[in-house]
Amino acid sequence: MSNILRVGIIGAGAISAYHIQGYQACAEAQVRAICSGHMETAQKRAEEFGIEKVCEDYRELLADPDIDAVSIVTPTFTHKQMVLDALAAGKHVLCEKPPCLTVCDVEACNRAAEKSGKLLMYGFVCRHFGHTRYLKQLVDSGKMGDIYYADLNRTKRCIRRRGWFNDKEKAGGGDLFDGAIHEIDSALYLMGYPKLKSVKGYTTHVHNATPYLVAGEAPVARTTESAACGMATFENGQCLRVQSGNAFFTAEEKCSMELCGTKASAIAHVFKKELKLVALDENNQLVESCPELDQTSPHDRQIAHFVDCCLNGTECIVKPWQAVEVMRLICAIYESAESGREILF
Repeated sequence: MSNILRVGIIGAGAISAYHIQGYQACAEAQVRAICSGHMETAQKRAEEFGIEKVCEDYRELLADPDIDAVSIVTPTFTHKQMVLDALAAGKHVLCEKPPCLTVCDVEACNRAAEKSGKLLMYGFVCRHFGHTRYLKQLVDSGKMGDIYYADLNRTKRCIRRRGWFNDKEKAGGGDLFDGAIHEIDSALYLMGYPKLKSVKGYTTHVHNATPYLVAGEAPVARTTESAACGMATFENGQCLRVQSGNAFFTAEEKCSMELCGTKASAIAHVFKKELKLVALDENNQLVESCPELDQTSPHDRQIAHFVDCCLNGTECIVKPWQAVEVMRLICAIYESAESGREILF
């Protein structure tokens, strides 16, 4: 492989722009091609970013010997087959989250990656946000002590979702599956990805057809949940609670991650890019602070890390087995909600 990573983009939707911009900001990468089942969309994206090659069938892109790696930025239900095909074609893969629809599908992709010897990295971009990077350094330094509890929240009264996002068979689930997966991964990453012990979950469809959620618009047919929450315990005694919904009749919309440690606690307001710390000083007195965070693009950092791992063999911070564990937790919340029982591991 040359010292330039030659990249193909599979998918031309909104998230593809973040990937393309990230590669174009990286001196060691070059976007050579883009493909989409909607040829017109792919052509527009190619014109926007000056991408030379455009195709409709992703298999044509994978057959190109001048492509070293691909970003897969397509709907969730397409991920498994595209990942398997890309690895079989000898390409490194950056696959957007959610990884796949099921735990078994992620495991199959991971086995294929191990067999191929190519990098498979999942797009848990929130690990590259300023607050997560700051907290990771704090945790690794021991200044937070032992993390024993995480409280996660991603709740909106209404997000205008269309098409496959509202179909559970294609999306895997609602905002828990597609949105709060970021906060769950970030928390588990900072907690050391502990081994699951039990999960209890709850979901509701109560607001799925409520017209007031989007003024002047007819309700959208959906089979994904309007809201979900779950509680997970781990073998080492840690605990995690998550609340999520994109049709949640909540008094306060928010996206937050709170971690409680034995020496310090922190709450990150994700989209506000704010972090508040409470720590014990040398006199065991509580001291509050709001550290300044790195505000550079987490998407660019994610792409730069992927390129570095592909070209230089740098250890990837997103381990394939971690994608299995985050999916195991999320799927257990749905299973518990449907069965009415706690899921034990």
